[in-house]
Amino acid sequence: MSDSTIFDLMKTVPWVGGLIGIGLAALMLLVHVFFALGVLQDAETRLAAGQKVYFVKPWVWGGATLFGSVVVVTIYWMMHHCALLNTPRTPPST
Repeated sequence: MSDSTIFDLMKTVPWVGGLIGIGLAALMLLVHVFFALGVLQDAETRLAAGQKVYFVKPWVWGGATLFGSVVVVTIYWMMHHCALLNTPRTPPST
């Protein structure tokens, strides 16, 4: 019995590599869409609850997330949900 890997299969059947690439691209697109829908829903929920959505409207945050994915989600989270940034500042005691 020979030890064959996916790379050996890709050498013998060239379209397998393309199929794997298409599958990974589809998976990445799905992740981008779900991130964008999640950010859009969160931003709209924040507005409905009377909270601020910083800089742009919810649909812009959703669109930016669709193209920027994890980077934009991280920026959105840091601006709207990060406890380190949202802690109230107390003036220094004198």
